Amino acid sequence: MLEGLDGGGGEYFAWKVKPEPTFEIDGQPCEIKKFLIDFDSLQTGWCSFKTGGPEWQLAEVPGASIPNPGNDKEDRKEWKPGFQLRVFVTAKHGAPTDGMRPWETNQKASRDALKAVWPSIHEGAAKNKGKLAVIEVVGTKKESSGSGLRVGDTVVPQLKLVGWVKIDDNTPALSPEPPPPPKPTPAPQPSAAADEDLF
Repeated sequence: MLEGLDGGGGEYFAWKVKPEPTFEIDGQPCEIKKFLIDFDSLQTGWCSFKTGGPEWQLAEVPGASIPNPGNDKEDRKEWKPGFQLRVFVTAKHGAPTDGMRPWETNQKASRDALKAVWPSIHEGAAKNKGKLAVIEVVGTKKESSGSGLRVGDTVVPQLKLVGWVKIDDNTPALSPEPPPPPKPTPAPQPSAAADEDLF
């Protein structure tokens, strides 16, 4: 799963390792506690910044491996696995504003963070059509990357799937579904958490 995975100006969502590990939204460092991931928006492939801005070669099937598009050995070094996603952030959970943002990167720390949480998102997506995954930031983890003289440390955000919610595309407000009718039972049952309680 996600075998193919090993921002500039404007509106964007990013994880920055330096100078201090933090999420960044539209250029502003933020202590994000939760955000939403649009499962259906995932695209994966290769990304290069050799010409300044990002250049992408995307797989037809998200998560599938495709060949490095570099023309030769040196050119192939310029390309790294990357992904594109849509995420929804709110001021309630640490963002400077509410809204949908693109998360587009070939950064290893971001790739590792997504690969770690994606199996649980993928497993729950079929039962939650039309909803976005609620992701909680539960900490960070320092990891070593590279080899030989290029070994270095990076910091990976630790992400956890905690639920699914539906949002209204026309407004930043959440649109919780009405609670299901109670099932007949001889004993009272605890009610499920409302969408507002999850995000």
